[in-house]
Amino acid sequence: MAGRPEVRADRIGVLGFSWGGVQTMRAARTPPQPGEPRFAAFRAMYPLCWAYNRVPGYELNQVYGPLQIGVGEKDDDEGSAACQALALRLDSSGQQVQAYANAFHGFEPLEPEVVVIDPYSHFGRGGMVSLKSNPGQGARAIGDALNFFERRLVR
Repeated sequence: MAGRPEVRADRIGVLGFSWGGVQTMRAARTPPQPGEPRFAAFRAMYPLCWAYNRVPGYELNQVYGPLQIGVGEKDDDEGSAACQALALRLDSSGQQVQAYANAFHGFEPLEPEVVVIDPYSHFGRGGMVSLKSNPGQGARAIGDALNFFERRLVR
């Protein structure tokens, strides 16, 4: 993507949801390589923050770019506490956690509620996770993501 003539390589952001949010945070921790394009901003929606610095391969002590994490306060995976604690430990500036009240895991799609078994939820103990839409908070999260990327990518 960075090699395409219509794309500004220094203005590419990453947005991931759930496991994609985990991968977004893994990308944010990768140091820039000389002469290679670098993502300019990262937004992770409801990643498994508890795993960072506890599970081998998920070390996260520094991020290389602005990182914003969005999480539902009623997320069965962990709620917002683990993400808030992780953001406080990071030694780069611009990190931010946005907690969405009365929101579960996967709260922004307008789909019927479903409960799934997630072996990584509940701080690695596994169990049931509610995927439940919250249209108001979903719209807010989408707006927050757009604002975040606009501030970081549009100059």
